[in-house]
Amino acid sequence: MSSEVYPYIIDKLLSSGAQDVYLTPIVMKKGRPAIKLSVLHTEEKEKDLNNVLFNETTTIGLRKYKVEKSILDRNIKNISTSYGEIRIKACYKEGNMIKYKPEFEDVKRIALEKNIPFIRLYEDIKMEIKDLKVWGE
Repeated sequence: MSSEVYPYIIDKLLSSGAQDVYLTPIVMKKGRPAIKLSVLHTEEKEKDLNNVLFNETTTIGLRKYKVEKSILDRNIKNISTSYGEIRIKACYKEGNMIKYKPEFEDVKRIALEKNIPFIRLYEDIKMEIKDLKVWGE
């Protein structure tokens, strides 16, 4: 399948209920390079996502297996920064905040609006909120 198709397929799978989609370069039999398309989803979405894969790609077969997921508790707060309002995701383990990060889409929006390099803006925002006491600890 042409590599030009992958962004379309990824968007289509995500909009059809996939929780995540990713690509992995692999080597197939006879040394042929290939791309493995992985789709994480709930059982309820399997039929819809299989239809997308069979109807919209060159695949003639699918392999499946169950995956377990462990996640941290999290919450999202709106924070006022010198760049404007931004959402911050805080992650907790056993009730203690162990990490936080600015929401990607908010940083992207501000970077584009203000013509600031994304990585500089991301780091600036992290430093700006580092000492804020807004998480309820």
